[in-house]
Amino acid sequence: MLILARVKYTPLVSLAHSFLNPARDSMRCVESHFSISQKEKKELSISLYEHHDTSLGTVFLVHGLGGWKDQHLLKTVAQRVSSCGFRVVSFDARDGAGARQGNFFKSSTSAHIEDLNDVFSWARTQGFNERNILIGHSLGGLIALHHAVKKEHSISALVLLAPARGLFAQGLLTVLFAFWRAITVGIFYTTGPLKKKFPLHRSWFTDFLSYDARAYVKNVSVPVLVIGAEKDRLIGKPKLLRAFSKKFAHGKFVEIKNANHAFEGKENEVTDRITAWLTTL
Repeated sequence: MLILARVKYTPLVSLAHSFLNPARDSMRCVESHFSISQKEKKELSISLYEHHDTSLGTVFLVHGLGGWKDQHLLKTVAQRVSSCGFRVVSFDARDGAGARQGNFFKSSTSAHIEDLNDVFSWARTQGFNERNILIGHSLGGLIALHHAVKKEHSISALVLLAPARGLFAQGLLTVLFAFWRAITVGIFYTTGPLKKKFPLHRSWFTDFLSYDARAYVKNVSVPVLVIGAEKDRLIGKPKLLRAFSKKFAHGKFVEIKNANHAFEGKENEVTDRITAWLTTL
């Protein structure tokens, strides 16, 4: 059973501006905040972005490992995509870096997938039954792809931003180092978008082993946009993602020059590519 709490932020200055400029206000993005509580589960924080027109459907944003819903990349994507006729839903994984009650040390890919399912269930209670599009960054890309393949809900398109593809897709040396670190030390570290290091228990590693994006691609028939970063040092060189995108029935690849894994300083360019692609669907 879902227990919902909603807070909508509308500053008094914005209210006055809306009264004096009703036409211009129709283009303003309204950001609302919700929390979902379920029995035996921690609170799940959700942000909803809406303009006056949401006729094109609902976009769900999925952050990566060490990421959160309000990091600059996802915030930029949410605000600008919502101006194109989409409703945008973004959330913090319960044990993610942005969760108020979470424990990142105990996070897992499987738990993040469950959180996405809960967000979709919440969206149905809000009457969001139009076509659904998933946008995932890094680990969020793998999770979005997994969700689309499992067909828990109807997905019309996928956007994968520097997506993780599973441990064995990262290269033999990466696998061997992570395996040695997790087994011998019991802890290994990941770096979030703000360069903060987060410790992960070996259980995260063993859980992640069960996910491999390469096994999912053959079951994806919807359009897929894969965006890679030229200077990505976490998930591999763009040529690997280019080859990965070609495995989809309707895949397209775009490379962002001089971009790192978090696309820092390139958020607007990434969003331009996404919105241009969405208009072709």
